[in-house]
Formats: sequence, structure tokens, C-alpha cells
Amino acid sequence: MILTDDKPLFDGSGNLIGFERKGYIAIYEVDDVTYIPEEGLKFRLVKRIRNLE
Repeated sequence: MILTDDKPLFDGSGNLIGFERKGYIAIYEVDDVTYIPEEGLKFRLVKRIRNLE
């Protein structure tokens, strides 16, 4: 699970055109994080960092 803190970016007409990633908290180590507007956020889970109880 990844909790992200994002700032939305808008064009001059007020349309959402993307976001600026300000930070994130992950329970799993992740790799190969990419964002493509047409496909969304993608990443690979590498290993568990913390067991939750």
C-alpha cells in the first residue's frame, strides 16, 4: 500500500493536467514507479517492510 501526497496541476482553463508528487509513505518497498496519464500509476512491490498487527 502506498499513501501519496500529491498536488494537482491545472492548465489555464482549470483542467487537471497532472500532479506533482510531494511525498509518499509505503508499507512495501517499491521499485520501477511510473505514471502515465492514460495508464495510471504503476509500480513493482519489492519486499514487505513492516508487518501490521
